[in-house]
Amino acid sequence: MKKFIFFLSCLSVTPTAWAAEALSLKESVARALVHAPALQAAQAARDAAQESVVLGQAQLLPYVAGTASLTRRNQDFSYDRPAAFLRPTVRNNERSYGIQASQPLFDLSKWANYKQGQLLAASSELQLDLQRQQTILQAAAAWLNVTRAQATLDAAKSSEQTMQKLARQAKVSFEIGISSVNESLAAQSRHDLATSQRIRAQQGLLQAQAQLDSLLGQKTDVIVHIKPHTAPLQLEPQKLEDWQQRAEAHALGIKLNEQAVSMADNNHLQALGSAMPTVQLVAGWNKTTASDGSFGGSTVKTTAIGIELNAPFYAGGALSAKRRQAIQEKVKAEYNVAETKRTVRLAIQQAWLGLQTTTAEIASLDSALNSAKSAKKATEAGFEVGLRNITDVMDANDRLLTAKQAYADAIARHAMAFLQLHATAGEVSSHDMEAIDRLMR
Repeated sequence: MKKFIFFLSCLSVTPTAWAAEALSLKESVARALVHAPALQAAQAARDAAQESVVLGQAQLLPYVAGTASLTRRNQDFSYDRPAAFLRPTVRNNERSYGIQASQPLFDLSKWANYKQGQLLAASSELQLDLQRQQTILQAAAAWLNVTRAQATLDAAKSSEQTMQKLARQAKVSFEIGISSVNESLAAQSRHDLATSQRIRAQQGLLQAQAQLDSLLGQKTDVIVHIKPHTAPLQLEPQKLEDWQQRAEAHALGIKLNEQAVSMADNNHLQALGSAMPTVQLVAGWNKTTASDGSFGGSTVKTTAIGIELNAPFYAGGALSAKRRQAIQEKVKAEYNVAETKRTVRLAIQQAWLGLQTTTAEIASLDSALNSAKSAKKATEAGFEVGLRNITDVMDANDRLLTAKQAYADAIARHAMAFLQLHATAGEVSSHDMEAIDRLMR
């Protein structure tokens, strides 16, 4: 997955090449990965989460702090039994500076915080991969919608031209008296309907193009004409059970929920650590200088080293509640893993069945398309020799238009099911994009 993303990102260094030719699916995905704000936000979140490792590690390392102070002190004394050497008023300047250090020797809670940082970093990396996968699927779906809209527009334009020709012929035939007015009106009505279908197809293409441009962050030029006799994509492996096993081992959603189980385990360790004693080594050095006092100026140097023990005895039941809460969070996370596995297996089955269905549809619709073309030619030939009427020709043209649209739609759904299957299994690669580009060409 990461190698695929790196390879696609390298395409971003040649924007002029993008503008020079129509975009393939692979290039469109590369643009989306460079531009997508949601993906950039996930990258920033990943970078921020990686700092949690450093923060957790810092709690296990020595903590050293320096102190310094400058104080002007005025003291007025009143003695019950004054002595000659005691001064009733003292004015002095006191300067103090030092350094304090501490090193945890045993603190299970801080160790759990360190492990929590590692788990957060790993989880954020998985979330980034999941966002990349979603961006790939969004870009692929938008690109395929454009190709589907192009095929629909091409078919609508061809139908409109045919209907326009038939409408003219019907009008001329009516004017010279060899056909009825009903035929002329029917032909004109079909021509008007074909024009509205062409307008609607143009609008659909503009909308699909706008969606793709929004994902890619710039105007794009996608020109793909789906050809007949397209060979369906081949799966490896072909068995559904093999794909389900792959998904359980590599699906990003499952890995993310398994990370949640590990984090719940660590939360329990953290709750346990908060109820256990902590031991730390402390050391310090301090120097205090006073300019004047009852006995004149003074300098005090202090050096200390020792071990501190902190043992919690009672916290109002919070320590036990934290442990119980952590246990229930782990139970929840384990059920989420089981639910995600069930969902992933179902998604794999649906994508696999969709791929098998569209494979059969492509073969069937290819035959239907050829039959519709042959039927149209035969009907037109019969119309020329007077064996067919103009309504038969228009009906044959409508059937051809429907066959073209259905064929293009099946090709697009076939490609999307192929991508969805690999994505659900966590194995989307550049080879998958190239296979679809070859399919569409």
